[in-house]
Amino acid sequence: MPTFRLNIVFVGVNFDDDEVFEALAEVPGLAWRSDGQVAVATAILDAPSALHAADLVTKQVMGRVVTARPLRLDDDLVAIPDIASRVGMTREAVRNWANGTRHANFPLPRGVVGDAIKVWAWSDVSVWLRDNLNLGDREGVPSADEVAVINAHFADIRLGQSGTPPTAATWNVATIINASTKTRIFHSTSRPASWVRSDRHTRSFSVVDSGRHAAA
Repeated sequence: MPTFRLNIVFVGVNFDDDEVFEALAEVPGLAWRSDGQVAVATAILDAPSALHAADLVTKQVMGRVVTARPLRLDDDLVAIPDIASRVGMTREAVRNWANGTRHANFPLPRGVVGDAIKVWAWSDVSVWLRDNLNLGDREGVPSADEVAVINAHFADIRLGQSGTPPTAATWNVATIINASTKTRIFHSTSRPASWVRSDRHTRSFSVVDSGRHAAA
């Protein structure tokens, strides 16, 4: 069974609420970060498809936090310096890939920001890196078509329509999906400790301050 990496943006998740915080600690295989008014869950799990993986994660989160609603999949936009940093290459090497000077068919940028800075979806880049240079993430990521279907389903959920995915044959989740990651990471801008880890078996919590690296 393939392994997928998804970045799902949720609204209605308040990490400053202890009940919400503890409820999400029960969801296996997720790493959370807060980003303004939204929360981003990174999920790495085994599933028959990216659609099944997204369905499983959203049902688990919404089942524990009634106010949580999926907003969209996060594109995880990256510029040339970000790509270079993630794969351990120079910016010039990445620039050559993007310009087609070395290797071909580098993904098209998703847009231009700031001072004419091109940005790409990391999922697009990671697939290209894996296929051409044996680099990038080992996990699979949703295709552009799958992203569109998943985001449409998320929109239905927010509108209060049926939580049943639009295509039963496509979205029907397998009986057993192995979400094997045992550690979740939470980040809250208002908590004194920056990162909290929870082991799903013992339900014990350890607090690691990102500045002092002290454990509790």
